[in-house]
Amino acid sequence: VSMSNVISNTVESKVEEFSPIGELVELFSQDKSLMITAFALSFLQIADGLLTAIGVTFLGVHMEGNILIRSLMEVWGPIPALVLLKTAALAIIFTLCLVSSRVRWVRAAMQVMSCIYLFIAVLPWTYILYHKVL
Repeated sequence: VSMSNVISNTVESKVEEFSPIGELVELFSQDKSLMITAFALSFLQIADGLLTAIGVTFLGVHMEGNILIRSLMEVWGPIPALVLLKTAALAIIFTLCLVSSRVRWVRAAMQVMSCIYLFIAVLPWTYILYHKVL
């Protein structure tokens, strides 16, 4: 048995042991509250992305309040920037779910972020679109 075979077998077994999707499924099956929190925050991220896309399409990129996101939209265009940012946000949400099993305050932070997102992103865009676009 060569050293490279031992290393290869060890690496393969470690890769097979680590399955973030499997771990998430197990976490969600054991903890419905975490699943609801993750899906609520994910839904708000997607809703914000869609509302933002509609808003900047009809009203202009200058309507985006976050200067970093606005800058990315100006460089890459609104849709590519939003797809990249919201995909990253969803990846972070599901990473936080994995972390929340080890760090207790993460779930509470995700719940607070859901409220913040609702009030500083989704509801303002909804109001603006209702009054300026519809």
